[in-house]
Parts: sequence; structure tokens; C-alpha cells
Amino acid sequence: MDADRTPQNPDNSESELIVEVRQIVQAARNQSYRAINVRQIVSNWLIGQRIVVQEQMGKDKADYGKHVIEIVSAALTEKFGKGYSETNIKSMRKFYLIFNNLQIRQAVPAELKRLINQKGQALPAELDND
Repeated sequence: MDADRTPQNPDNSESELIVEVRQIVQAARNQSYRAINVRQIVSNWLIGQRIVVQEQMGKDKADYGKHVIEIVSAALTEKFGKGYSETNIKSMRKFYLIFNNLQIRQAVPAELKRLINQKGQALPAELDND
């Protein structure tokens, strides 16, 4: 190896290689983050749906004495760790109540599909209904 050419000081062709490889890794990470975000949004919506539709029988709040939020929060926190506080579970319920017309399991809104495709991502198979 030349004295001037070290891992910290590569020649020009190696510099280009390193730049391109870094871009590949960064692009893959960015796509992964976006895919995770989409799946997290779907997960949060479905949790909110389950609480409202199944446990609250479609009402804005569960009947007095039902501690649905507390029970779900404790169970998810025990199994998966942080991120499932009562405040977060309430936010998931609120998210569903605001966007309950999305029909995520049955059809992904065209706008969401367009955004996903625009980002160069594939739609998760369970959501692709075309």
C-alpha cells in the first residue's frame, strides 16, 4: 500500500466508492425508517380501533368501571417495554376516533398509497388490496 494511501486517506477511486457505499446504506436506512413509520401508524390505528370498536362497543369511552386503557397499557408495556403508556394508548384511541373512516384493513387510502409509492416503497402485502 502506498504511504499516502491509508484507510483515512484513500485514493480518488476509493473515495468515490466510499461515498457511493455510504449513500446506499443511508438510502436503505431511510427506506427502513419510512416503512417502520407506516407500519407503526397502522399498528396504532388498529390498537385504537380494537379499543373503540371491540371493547367500547363503538362509544367514545368505555363504560364506567372498565379500565380498558390501563389494562392494555400494562399488558403491552410488560410484553414490549416502553412506548405503551396510558397516555400513548389514549392517543391511539383518539387517532382512531379522528380517522375511523380510513378502513385500514379493507382499503388503504389512495393518498397514502401515492405517498408510499412516491417514496419508492412497496406497500405491505396485508394492506395492498389492488
